[in-house]
Amino acid sequence: GVRQTWPAAVIIGLAFAITQWVSATWISVEMTGLAAACEHAAREVSDGAGVHTGRIASGDQFIASVAQRVRIVEQFGALAAEMEGAAMAQACARMGVPWAVVRSISDSADAGAVADFPAFLGMAAERGVALARELVRGGA
Repeated sequence: GVRQTWPAAVIIGLAFAITQWVSATWISVEMTGLAAACEHAAREVSDGAGVHTGRIASGDQFIASVAQRVRIVEQFGALAAEMEGAAMAQACARMGVPWAVVRSISDSADAGAVADFPAFLGMAAERGVALARELVRGGA
């Protein structure tokens, strides 16, 4: 339930926010450099999990059907869909801050989802922290 998963979700969000702040404050790279740095760092900490680079659709709906997923892929060419990135991207764009969205994907946007979501959140939080450390260590 929510009580079991919110701490990990907050950790993931904080790790991402810290990464964004560090990269914007001290690293100051171009968008293409930031994307490349995020991809490199993700590959370094992935433990063999797939790392994909491309467009992520962001909107105000939870995508849980094959029809919705197919429409989003066809219309936008998105590799994934999420609900938080657009607000962060808009704020960063207005402030002139480079930004990137890095996601740990929990399901395939259909009826199937991770069986043990709290365990997934824990793993995603650990990888998020490792990603942030790798970005700072690597100099992004």
